[in-house]
Amino acid sequence: MNMTKTKPKMKQIKTHWAADIFALNESDVEALAEDIKKNGQMTPIKALKDGSIVDGRNRFLACQKAGVDPVIEIINPDGEEMTDEALCSIAISCNSMRRDETTSKRACAAAEMWKRLYPDGAPTGAAAHAKNPRSGGSYIQFAKDKFKAAKHPSNQALAILNYSPELFQDAKDDLAGTYKIYQERVSEDKEKRRNMELLSRSENADLKQRVENGEINGNEAVTLVRERHQQEIERSEAEKASRQAQRNRVAEIGNFLYIFGDTPAKQIAQIITPQDGEDYISDPGQQPLGKEELLKAATILTKIANEL
Repeated sequence: MNMTKTKPKMKQIKTHWAADIFALNESDVEALAEDIKKNGQMTPIKALKDGSIVDGRNRFLACQKAGVDPVIEIINPDGEEMTDEALCSIAISCNSMRRDETTSKRACAAAEMWKRLYPDGAPTGAAAHAKNPRSGGSYIQFAKDKFKAAKHPSNQALAILNYSPELFQDAKDDLAGTYKIYQERVSEDKEKRRNMELLSRSENADLKQRVENGEINGNEAVTLVRERHQQEIERSEAEKASRQAQRNRVAEIGNFLYIFGDTPAKQIAQIITPQDGEDYISDPGQQPLGKEELLKAATILTKIANEL
């Protein structure tokens, strides 16, 4: 790839979206401006021929503050077309060592870039190794390889982004806290859908008619519907809680198997306390399992947990 360095006249900052995915660290601009005044601009700004900055927004702003023309490296001097994947790779490479990139920001950057690169799903054909993003496979690998982001925060970030781009902005600073808000909103949405489904049943046609006649409002109708179906709702919620408890337990077992690697089955059995009426996960009389077997078992258990 041919690159040329130039000192263009100062102008309004223009950026490529791959650069914008990484947060601007404006607190460093002042110090960087002073350093540029004293020592000059040590690292060129990377930009396209049309002026879009791919890396170096802080340096550009610092040059403006210092009153000097920035040194810009044009990465496509002949105006040749560059793919978004190539530009993203440059942006990722240039930002990979940033100290201000927290776990939340890395996971959110991975989710945001993934959605921008593959809005309709992962590529197929020549890139068949990238499976459907809904499977979690290729996206998780992308987040790990490109952003050094772990599986769980990456999944959380993508779930929030898919649900609400507005809520996603808060996740960049506090992913764990925002994910709890996301879960609460998803739960509320499910509850609203369930209430509307109940109200639409034929046995509740009288309540629906009263709403249409203006005798009661929607919230009052939902309250009456829930009173009629209280036993059914309680049974459904109990089943849901039971399934979640099973899922949590299986996931815990899977985590133990990953953690303890070559630990003998007897020790694993002692660590995982069974519930009433259950047997230990492993027979204390068994031969110790090898690491490979334990990892396979953990994978199966985790899959089961996700399907519960």
